[in-house]
Amino acid sequence: MVPYCLRHTYCTDLQDAGVPINVAKELMGHSDISITAKIYTHHSETSYNNAKNLINNMHNGTKTPTLSPTSPIQL
Repeated sequence: MVPYCLRHTYCTDLQDAGVPINVAKELMGHSDISITAKIYTHHSETSYNNAKNLINNMHNGTKTPTLSPTSPIQL
């Protein structure tokens, strides 16, 4: 294992945390979002479960947390 591998883990962790890919692109220092999307993000069970929960909450009328640039997560 080399330090380069940690970039993949970091980017996938960003995805699992729900960080938008355009923000992950900036955090990774990529000039093109396709590099972030095609090379550095890897699908995980966590990201699939997060997506499933967001869709289920939307259809059930459950209010999901929203992010605002000036405030923490609001419920």
